[in-house]
Amino acid sequence: MGRIDIKNRKEDDFINPREEIKESPFINLRGFIDGSLLSHDMVFKQLPFLFFLTVLGLFYIGLHYENQKTYKKMVKVKKEVSELRFKHIEYGINLMKMNRLSEIEQRVKNSGLDIRPLSGQVTKIKIEKK
Repeated sequence: MGRIDIKNRKEDDFINPREEIKESPFINLRGFIDGSLLSHDMVFKQLPFLFFLTVLGLFYIGLHYENQKTYKKMVKVKKEVSELRFKHIEYGINLMKMNRLSEIEQRVKNSGLDIRPLSGQVTKIKIEKK
């Protein structure tokens, strides 16, 4: 059996996997799946920019959720304002009905007070001071 002499082996027999990746000019699906794409030097140089894009994306998503919450509050307030407007109109109508002379006379009669509406001319009473 032959023995392999380690000292006589050339350094160029085996290529470092990182150098092999550097030599391949194309990024393929296999490199993406097995993760070797992430060990590419070009990716390492772009990491700060990728981090910035990630933070920007998270900020955008957060703003979107905040916008949705604000919109829901706005719809709720509009609905409440609409309900209050209808109540205001209803109370105004009821107040106008209560201020009719016939309605007032009916309520006075039902309460048992002996008050009658004016009939005839109003007379003024003058008191002289001594």
